[in-house]
Amino acid sequence: MCIISPFVNVSIDTPWQISEKNSSRLLTPKEARAKLEEQGLSIARWSKSNGLNPNTVSDLLNGRKKGIRGESHNAAVLLGLKHGKIANHKEFATAIGA
Repeated sequence: MCIISPFVNVSIDTPWQISEKNSSRLLTPKEARAKLEEQGLSIARWSKSNGLNPNTVSDLLNGRKKGIRGESHNAAVLLGLKHGKIANHKEFATAIGA
């Protein structure tokens, strides 16, 4: 799986590896929303193209979710709101022995 985020210069080759091409500063939710608008992307379209639930991304950008774990964590990393690694649900369960 290879996801490329328009928000941060990262390329994710596997769910447990992330190679930062540029150590950029984190964005605020307002800045991330502005980048979506600048690129002419709706939250729904961006979410679906990255395999995320649009409601999760909207909640994250509106401050209703913190992006601590699960899908909101993945969305926060892809949006450039936080540093971290993207985890695929199946591979995450395998890695923790579930």
